[in-house]
Amino acid sequence: MELRHRKLAFALTATLLVGAQARIELDMKDVPDVCSSMCRPVVNLTSACDTKLPDATDADEKLLEAQCVCTNKSFNVSRVAGLCAGCLTQDLAKATGEEKTKLKAPVRDINEILSACSFAAESSLRKFPTLRRVLQLKGILSA
Repeated sequence: MELRHRKLAFALTATLLVGAQARIELDMKDVPDVCSSMCRPVVNLTSACDTKLPDATDADEKLLEAQCVCTNKSFNVSRVAGLCAGCLTQDLAKATGEEKTKLKAPVRDINEILSACSFAAESSLRKFPTLRRVLQLKGILSA
């Protein structure tokens, strides 16, 4: 089996293991301002990949959504999702009270995406200066 097909099979299998309630989504209204530019591409992708099939089960929709997100090639989804997760996690660590409660949803959502796609969280964009510059040039990330 070629590498691309193995990755897809793994992503689909991982999605089944995430659980019937988990969705492959990240909502911009839940993302704090400090992380908005890093998370926006993932928010846009999960929105574009949102699937509503007539007479389909949640598991079927989740499989299609995961396939769409995990195999997308329009940008480096693995790195950007990982950096978004890192930003959200760092913001959660600094948050208190109500802020902490509000951040639990986007942290849970991005972690479900990372898990379904077998991506890893990244702590800083400084590790990827070229990616940062490309995102800035495309208008995805502010300078």
